[in-house]
Amino acid sequence: MGGMDSQTFAQASQEAFLPTCVAQFVFPPALVAIEDELVLFDTGLDAAGMSRAINAAGHAPCDVTPVVINHVHPDRVRDLICDGSPTFANAGHMTGRPEFDCRAAIVPKACEANVVPISSRLALFEVFLARRGRARATCVSS
Repeated sequence: MGGMDSQTFAQASQEAFLPTCVAQFVFPPALVAIEDELVLFDTGLDAAGMSRAINAAGHAPCDVTPVVINHVHPDRVRDLICDGSPTFANAGHMTGRPEFDCRAAIVPKACEANVVPISSRLALFEVFLARRGRARATCVSS
Protein backbone atom coordinates (compact mmCIF):
# COMPACT_ATOMS: atom_id res chain seq x y z
CA MET A 1 0.00 0.00 0.00
CA GLY A 2 3.03 2.26 -0.16
CA GLY A 3 2.59 3.79 3.29
CA MET A 4 -1.14 4.36 2.78
CA ASP A 5 -3.43 3.40 5.64
CA SER A 6 -6.02 0.65 5.00
CA GLN A 7 -9.02 2.97 4.99
CA THR A 8 -7.48 5.35 2.43
CA PHE A 9 -6.43 2.37 0.31
CA ALA A 10 -9.94 0.91 0.40
CA GLN A 11 -11.50 4.25 -0.51
CA ALA A 12 -9.07 4.90 -3.38
CA SER A 13 -9.59 1.35 -4.66
CA GLN A 14 -13.36 1.67 -4.53
CA GLU A 15 -13.27 5.00 -6.37
CA ALA A 16 -11.12 3.38 -9.08
CA PHE A 17 -13.42 0.31 -9.25
CA LEU A 18 -10.61 -1.95 -8.02
CA PRO A 19 -11.01 -4.81 -5.55
CA THR A 20 -9.51 -4.29 -2.11
CA CYS A 21 -9.02 -8.00 -1.39
CA VAL A 22 -6.18 -8.43 -3.87
CA ALA A 23 -3.33 -6.33 -5.17
CA GLN A 24 -2.52 -6.51 -8.85
CA PHE A 25 0.78 -5.32 -10.17
CA VAL A 26 0.81 -5.06 -13.92
CA PHE A 27 3.68 -3.69 -15.89
CA PRO A 28 4.38 -4.80 -19.40
CA PRO A 29 7.99 -5.60 -20.17
CA ALA A 30 8.84 -4.41 -23.67
CA LEU A 31 10.79 -6.31 -26.33
CA VAL A 32 12.14 -3.96 -29.00
CA ALA A 33 14.11 -4.81 -32.13
CA ILE A 34 16.64 -2.04 -32.80
CA GLU A 35 18.82 -2.68 -35.83
CA ASP A 36 20.65 -5.91 -35.00
CA GLU A 37 19.75 -5.97 -31.31
CA LEU A 38 16.73 -7.36 -29.50
CA VAL A 39 16.34 -5.22 -26.38
CA LEU A 40 14.22 -6.30 -23.41
CA PHE A 41 13.10 -3.56 -21.04
CA ASP A 42 12.52 -5.21 -17.66
CA THR A 43 11.88 -8.92 -17.28
CA GLY A 44 8.49 -9.34 -15.67
CA LEU A 45 7.54 -11.60 -12.81
CA ASP A 46 7.70 -14.99 -14.47
CA ALA A 47 10.72 -16.22 -16.44
CA ALA A 48 8.77 -19.06 -18.04
CA GLY A 49 5.95 -16.71 -19.04
CA MET A 50 8.42 -14.18 -20.43
CA SER A 51 10.14 -16.93 -22.40
CA ARG A 52 6.78 -18.04 -23.85
CA ALA A 53 5.94 -14.44 -24.82
CA ILE A 54 9.33 -13.99 -26.52
CA ASN A 55 8.85 -17.28 -28.36
CA ALA A 56 5.35 -16.19 -29.44
CA ALA A 57 6.94 -13.04 -30.90
CA GLY A 58 9.16 -15.24 -33.08
CA HIS A 59 12.32 -15.04 -30.98
CA ALA A 60 14.01 -17.02 -28.23
CA PRO A 61 15.30 -15.76 -24.87
CA CYS A 62 18.85 -16.35 -26.14
CA ASP A 63 18.13 -13.80 -28.92
CA VAL A 64 17.84 -10.98 -26.39
CA THR A 65 21.05 -8.96 -26.50
CA PRO A 66 20.72 -6.31 -23.78
CA VAL A 67 18.28 -6.37 -20.90
CA VAL A 68 17.57 -2.87 -19.58
CA ILE A 69 16.63 -2.98 -15.91
CA ASN A 70 14.42 0.00 -15.14
CA HIS A 71 15.06 -0.35 -11.45
CA VAL A 72 16.60 -3.06 -9.31
CA HIS A 73 13.49 -4.09 -7.46
CA PRO A 74 12.46 -7.71 -6.86
CA ASP A 75 9.58 -7.54 -9.34
CA ARG A 76 11.99 -6.38 -12.06
CA VAL A 77 14.98 -8.64 -11.39
CA ARG A 78 13.41 -11.80 -9.98
CA ASP A 79 13.53 -13.58 -13.32
CA LEU A 80 17.04 -12.73 -14.46
CA ILE A 81 17.94 -16.18 -13.17
CA CYS A 82 15.89 -19.29 -14.00
CA ASP A 83 16.77 -22.69 -12.55
CA GLY A 84 20.18 -21.37 -11.49
CA SER A 85 21.18 -19.99 -14.91
CA PRO A 86 20.75 -16.62 -16.61
CA THR A 87 17.34 -16.50 -18.30
CA PHE A 88 18.77 -14.45 -21.17
CA ALA A 89 21.96 -16.39 -21.83
CA ASN A 90 23.47 -14.09 -24.46
CA ALA A 91 22.35 -10.78 -23.01
CA GLY A 92 24.26 -8.04 -21.34
CA HIS A 93 22.31 -6.25 -18.63
CA MET A 94 22.29 -2.58 -17.71
CA THR A 95 20.90 -0.32 -15.02
CA GLY A 96 21.77 2.99 -13.33
CA ARG A 97 24.39 3.18 -10.59
CA PRO A 98 22.30 5.20 -8.08
CA GLU A 99 19.42 2.75 -8.44
CA PHE A 100 21.69 -0.28 -8.22
CA ASP A 101 23.52 1.01 -5.14
CA CYS A 102 20.29 1.95 -3.39
CA ARG A 103 18.46 -1.30 -4.10
CA ALA A 104 21.48 -3.44 -3.28
CA ALA A 105 21.40 -1.88 0.16
CA ILE A 106 17.65 -2.11 0.82
CA VAL A 107 16.72 -5.37 -0.94
CA PRO A 108 19.94 -7.37 -0.62
CA LYS A 109 18.24 -10.78 -0.92
CA ALA A 110 16.79 -9.95 -4.34
CA CYS A 111 20.14 -8.59 -5.50
CA GLU A 112 22.06 -11.53 -4.10
CA ALA A 113 19.76 -14.10 -5.69
CA ASN A 114 19.16 -12.43 -9.05
CA VAL A 115 21.69 -9.71 -9.78
CA VAL A 116 24.94 -11.01 -8.31
CA PRO A 117 24.88 -14.13 -10.55
CA ILE A 118 24.74 -11.91 -13.66
CA SER A 119 27.13 -9.25 -12.31
CA SER A 120 29.79 -10.11 -14.89
CA ARG A 121 27.19 -9.21 -17.55
CA LEU A 122 25.96 -6.05 -15.78
CA ALA A 123 26.96 -2.64 -17.06
CA LEU A 124 25.87 0.57 -15.47
CA PHE A 125 24.33 3.11 -17.82
CA GLU A 126 27.32 5.43 -17.60
CA VAL A 127 29.67 2.63 -18.69
CA PHE A 128 27.34 1.54 -21.50
CA LEU A 129 27.01 5.11 -22.77
CA ALA A 130 30.75 5.75 -22.54
CA ARG A 131 31.36 2.70 -24.73
CA ARG A 132 29.08 4.29 -27.31
CA GLY A 133 30.81 7.68 -27.10
CA ARG A 134 28.21 9.47 -24.98
CA ALA A 135 29.20 11.19 -21.78
CA ARG A 136 25.89 10.88 -19.95
CA ALA A 137 22.27 9.93 -20.31
CA THR A 138 19.58 12.43 -21.14
CA CYS A 139 16.65 12.28 -18.76
CA VAL A 140 13.22 12.63 -20.30
CA SER A 141 10.13 13.02 -18.18
CA SER A 142 6.49 13.42 -19.04
